[in-house]
Amino acid sequence: MTELNTVRESATMKRLELQAALISTLNRYREDSPEVAELRSNIAKFDQLIAASPERIERGSTEG
Repeated sequence: MTELNTVRESATMKRLELQAALISTLNRYREDSPEVAELRSNIAKFDQLIAASPERIERGSTEG
């Protein structure tokens, strides 16, 4: 039996929050500002975490 990987789902939700913050920040700051660079860096870290985590994890198994 498998279930969704909660770590990956949480990382995906946090990434979406960061993307929304980036859009808002781009309305106030220039593209090359430190604030924008930090948000892009954080998004990249979450992208790596999401890519390294499987979508589903094994919850239990039975052998017959």
